[in-house]
Amino acid sequence: MPAPRPLVRRHLTVLAIYTILSLLLTLPLALRLTTHVPGDGIDDPALAWNLWWIKHSLIDRQINPFASQWMFYPVGINLAFYTLTVWNGLLSIPLQSAFSVVVASNLLLLSSFVLGGYGAYLLCLEVLRSVGDTRNSQQRLIVDGAAFLGGLLYAFSSSKLFYASLGQFNIASSQWIPFAVLYTLRSVRPRAGLREPLLAALFILLQAYAELTYAAFLGIFVALVAVWQLAQLFWPADRDAPRQLRQNLVRLLRNLALIAVVFVAGLTPILANMLPDMRAEGDFLVEGGGFADVFSADLAGYALPTQLHPLLGDIVVRASNDSALQPDGTQWQVNKGQHLTLGILGLGLAIAGAWTHRRRRWAWFWVAAAAVFFLLTLGPSVRWMGHVTGIPGLFRLLQNLPFLKGNRYPSRFSVMLLVSVAPLVAMGSYWLLSKLANPGREGRRVVLVASTALAVILVFENLSAPLPTADMQTPSIYQTIAAEPGDFAVLDLPVGWRNGFSVFGKQDLIIMSEQWWQTSHGKPILGGNTSRNPEFKFRYFLEAPLIGPLTVLANADDDHPHIQAQMADTLAALRAGDETLAGDPLLSQAAADAAQALQALNVRFVVVHRDQVPPEFATFVERFLPVTFMAQDGDHVLYKVQAAVATDDLAIRPASDPLARGEGWSGLGSNQDAMTSLWAQRRETALFAEPVAPGPYTATVRAAAAGPGQTLSLVVNGFQTVEQSLPAEWSGLSFGLPPEALTDHENKIVLRFGHTYPVDTLIGTDSPFSLLVESAGLEAG
Repeated sequence: MPAPRPLVRRHLTVLAIYTILSLLLTLPLALRLTTHVPGDGIDDPALAWNLWWIKHSLIDRQINPFASQWMFYPVGINLAFYTLTVWNGLLSIPLQSAFSVVVASNLLLLSSFVLGGYGAYLLCLEVLRSVGDTRNSQQRLIVDGAAFLGGLLYAFSSSKLFYASLGQFNIASSQWIPFAVLYTLRSVRPRAGLREPLLAALFILLQAYAELTYAAFLGIFVALVAVWQLAQLFWPADRDAPRQLRQNLVRLLRNLALIAVVFVAGLTPILANMLPDMRAEGDFLVEGGGFADVFSADLAGYALPTQLHPLLGDIVVRASNDSALQPDGTQWQVNKGQHLTLGILGLGLAIAGAWTHRRRRWAWFWVAAAAVFFLLTLGPSVRWMGHVTGIPGLFRLLQNLPFLKGNRYPSRFSVMLLVSVAPLVAMGSYWLLSKLANPGREGRRVVLVASTALAVILVFENLSAPLPTADMQTPSIYQTIAAEPGDFAVLDLPVGWRNGFSVFGKQDLIIMSEQWWQTSHGKPILGGNTSRNPEFKFRYFLEAPLIGPLTVLANADDDHPHIQAQMADTLAALRAGDETLAGDPLLSQAAADAAQALQALNVRFVVVHRDQVPPEFATFVERFLPVTFMAQDGDHVLYKVQAAVATDDLAIRPASDPLARGEGWSGLGSNQDAMTSLWAQRRETALFAEPVAPGPYTATVRAAAAGPGQTLSLVVNGFQTVEQSLPAEWSGLSFGLPPEALTDHENKIVLRFGHTYPVDTLIGTDSPFSLLVESAGLEAG
């Protein structure tokens, strides 16, 4: 039966109002739609890059979007451990084709407010269904108004606007949560069919592919629903006859199992890319406490507006001393989205909703859910105005659970707190509007005026305006790189590598901009940004000839006076034109390695961002690197690497050449020389070879087996050789390679062994007889 026109009109009206509010409350974004995105230059460039990468990998290149060689080149990075926002990327493809990446990013963010509010509105309607008689037009208006207010708080909460202001579009992509919650609740109804759990799983998956952390949060919510519903089934006063109880229990368990199975099946692409790395590298999801103490909500903050409030923000800025560390060691940080508040009206309506509906058992579920997620936002220890109270937080229980421990930010549970509070706000609004309304036309006017007044107050309490925006225009020199044909890498200097715990190399916003600028030239870059990664991904570059020393020199500035002091003689030599570099062994070796290193890394262009490095840095690049000036755009200078002649005879000695060593090798130990042997610690180990002239080749591997029955084959840029037996004594195995196997731009050779052997097979004991300790100073990384 077609939906009645009044119903469609009501829903379209709600969508229209949320759309208008999304444009108004994010100003000046709508006025800068094509050139800026919300943010502070830290996360917004990388998260906008996500959209480009999904289109570039799937449409332009037809490659696995999780296995990226376009950052951390040549070792690459597994983006299954990165906030890739795959679903946002897929939705952005037609928008990118029609407009641009920037416009696509902005439209998706704006739509998240609209869809999130509408989903919460539908959820609140579902909750209020048993409260009012919607056949009565005034009652229907009250229910609609109350549900609208619940959706309004969820969509335009100060926490979501704060995340948008930080450019954290993944965290702002919470629009699928209310839909997932709605269909999870419908799935546990006594007569629920298969449609409801399938839709619940679908929306959880959409949320997972927009922001995986929120899928884990929804898992907690589903568990709460399951426990609550099981308790209802066995509640003494409501217990059904045994047969009916059995049927309801079977249906409940079936639907919950269906949600789990469909979700896991839908998550297979992510899991298939995650699990091999975790098996090979161990658990690298969390390092230490993972900043959980820093990014926890402070209890006192719930009573105050955020610092982004245009009129009241100074209250919390003064109270927190602008998030500064105090002499007594306390620090009340409110500047990175960890400040959560529901507003006085929001909290009041939620309390009123819980109290006025206290005789309805389902109301207590929302109270319980809100309480659980509220406690989780407080982190591992409860804080009051920056002071650690010593009271342990519920979050501690999650810090040792698989996958859930990957969330380092307790304050992000705010989305689940809000989706649990929204129905309570709707209940409180329903009670208040019902009290204010009188029968007749005047009553409808009162409901409209009161609903509008409540909406204005809710918006005011959560106001975060104007929304900070970042200019996404790209220096013109990158167009020169884009126009250059061929496959090659770009070295942006200063270079850096960032994950969710630390930054190695240049600790500056420039490395995030360099990731974004890649969307203009489309070539692999040596630097990069991710969320989680094995330690090797950083160590490779810190050990690399030329690259490691360049990161040290880039940090010899006023922000790092200790490095500046250590390199004072070298900096003076560069200023004076001293070709000996004052005998500096680090930079002298870097200068000697420069030509070979750039060739091995397939770098064709070097870009120096002069405003981000000491003046002596550019001097070193121009004098000691084999580069030629090409173009300049302000502080951005482009150099082209002088082409080297591709060889047709190549010897790879991974023990003496860090650039050749990929994953899976042992440490070097002592007595290092060109012929030092390395142990393969996995069945598959990687080597990187320099570009070579095209043609057929014979690859000869000198190796020895650690035990009986060993075999070896090669995978050269995807070409699989035949498997050969590997004897226990040192010998050379030769493998024929067709002309298409090795290339003149990049070459990755994987050694695939048939077996690995226990340590005691080699040394006669299961305890190692020596230790190899490797480290890198933060100045070099």
